[in-house]
Amino acid sequence: MRDRLIVRVVTCRRSWPRPDFARAAAAGPLWPAALIVVGALGLCFSAWQSWRLHLEVAHWQSLAASASERIQQARRAAVQPRGGAVQEDAARTRALAAAVVRDLDHAWPAVLVSIERATPRGVRWLGMSHDARSGELRLEGEADVEHDAFVAVEALGREAGWQEVALQQVGTAGAGAAAPVLRFVLTARRAAVAAP
Repeated sequence: MRDRLIVRVVTCRRSWPRPDFARAAAAGPLWPAALIVVGALGLCFSAWQSWRLHLEVAHWQSLAASASERIQQARRAAVQPRGGAVQEDAARTRALAAAVVRDLDHAWPAVLVSIERATPRGVRWLGMSHDARSGELRLEGEADVEHDAFVAVEALGREAGWQEVALQQVGTAGAGAAAPVLRFVLTARRAAVAAP
């Protein structure tokens, strides 16, 4: 009986009606499946590139953060003096600044006025160097006649505060010219003047 039942079910199935919309699908073209596979591969590649880009951005951000931290450490280290070398540099800088202040406090107007008063009419000064600390003065000039150079030496020696006034180098310039010019160097030392 059991065998009859199975045979009947099989025969019934063959005789069941088949509607048009339930037809067995015929094998179609393969291009839609290939297109789906290519699209899936493209999506996978894009996801992989996105992940790599994310990792690279994270790497560069960590480098930027460490560089920023190193810059901050360098700034803090530059503000805080370390060791004796920096303190020696600071002491040397303070000493130079004090020397400049002393040079600025020098009686420059008195020096220039005394040189101007001691200059006779025929003398022209070409250069001047004066050390405010040691008081040494070196004037380079030219005169039309030798007598004017000696007058300048005597006049500066009579000015208050000048010592050891002397005529050092004497020579002529413009030997081919109609009237040669006397070139000379005058040296002197300014005595220390008490501050009022």
